[in-house]
Amino acid sequence: MTLLAGLALAADPSSTTGAVETYVSTALANHPDIAADRAAWQASVERIPGQRTLPEPRVSVGGFVQSVETRVGPQQARLGVQQAIPWPSRLVQAGKAASSEADAAELGITASERQVRERVEMAYWALWRVRKQRALRAEHLTILDGLAATVRGRIEVGAASLADLQQIELSRSRLEDALATLDAEETARIAQLRAAVGDVLDGAETSSEPTLTALPEGALSATAHPRLRALDAMATAADHRARASAGQRLPDFTVGADWIVTGAAPMDGVTDSGKDAVMLGVGLRVPLWQGTYGHDVAAARRTEESLRARRQARDDELQAAVDATSARVRDSARRVQLVEQTLLPQAQSAYEAVLGEYAVGRAQVSQTLLAQRDLLDLAVDGVVAQADHQMQWARLTSLTGVTP
Repeated sequence: MTLLAGLALAADPSSTTGAVETYVSTALANHPDIAADRAAWQASVERIPGQRTLPEPRVSVGGFVQSVETRVGPQQARLGVQQAIPWPSRLVQAGKAASSEADAAELGITASERQVRERVEMAYWALWRVRKQRALRAEHLTILDGLAATVRGRIEVGAASLADLQQIELSRSRLEDALATLDAEETARIAQLRAAVGDVLDGAETSSEPTLTALPEGALSATAHPRLRALDAMATAADHRARASAGQRLPDFTVGADWIVTGAAPMDGVTDSGKDAVMLGVGLRVPLWQGTYGHDVAAARRTEESLRARRQARDDELQAAVDATSARVRDSARRVQLVEQTLLPQAQSAYEAVLGEYAVGRAQVSQTLLAQRDLLDLAVDGVVAQADHQMQWARLTSLTGVTP
């Protein structure tokens, strides 16, 4: 029996590249979630200049229904231009707030890329696990077919009973049912991989093989997670918004000019006849509603407090997830080594011993089937442990950015 074959982990970590990395690259380039985050980031960048720009100037034109007669002639029309100049901190702080919001949106792209990579790797290793289980069970089915042929030959010479053959046929039927279930599961896992990649796949290759990778020395932390940094950026933006709102309590200025069109004087010989008048002016906005402006500042400060509290809560959750996932990575590595180095060799030796006893007539078919089933179950356990090890590493990479 060769159920031990194919369970050895790859010695070279580069063997995990190939199909899985191709799927990850495709997802990072085409996944709609990442495209949506990129568009949101670009939109936030486009909003920055508007936050730093002065208000639009105001141009006014008026005509005198009844002109005012002056020494130099009647005033006929007026053209005015005014420019509002907010208190400097309002524009500066609003621009900084928009810039921080753009930083948060950009970090959202990084977080989505991590999440997409995790989903792709999870879906890939789930598909790999199903296919490996199916291969092991198909191999076991072949072994049962050989055992059934041997028992039929023994029945012909009276060395075995029909009950022995029926036990084998029952095991075959149960194995065929398991294979049919795995076929359906494979279809579902392929669909899951396609959804994770965000693209239509021509096929679903599982050529990448798992590796056993130890955790790096020292405790892992999620403090650099882009979701946390995005919340920090949003809290900074709220701080700048509060400062910009505080600027509303200070006066704004207005500068302008008026040009009054003057007609010719009715009498000849008037000095400066028809000379237009030009007037320069400065205005001041008086911030009377200090209470209202104070509410705006308080609202921005409460928003900042909310974001920083949310950041702390998220930090605690992520760190707990890092600790739990690290423990699962260690345990899955332990399980892989235990199955591969201890349990499977023991089961193989036990099976070979029972098979030798059966060959000389000192063991029953039921003992042989039981030894085969133990060996198959352990081989499947090894596949599950390998896939789980890769999945937990995918989760840990998403949380910490540390790659195996």
